[in-house]
Amino acid sequence: MLHSGESWGVLAEPPPQLMLSYSNGRVIVSWSRSAAGYLLDQATTLSDSPSAWSRVNASEYQTNATHIYLAVPAPTARTFYRLRRP
Repeated sequence: MLHSGESWGVLAEPPPQLMLSYSNGRVIVSWSRSAAGYLLDQATTLSDSPSAWSRVNASEYQTNATHIYLAVPAPTARTFYRLRRP
């Protein structure tokens, strides 16, 4: 909590940033290891509808000292990714 004079507020943590790269026919999706509690979703259209998004299997996640990442085959259609808190 943050106190400033007469008012109180809560500092919100900014959402983690997704990074995408391409290597040898695969898309590498990664984000900071400090956001380990987040889940990765994918969709072929941008929609707020929960049914448009599907969760990427967490068993496919890999980690190194600074990032969580996974490599997926390059999609044949437009694909969107997002991180969300469970």
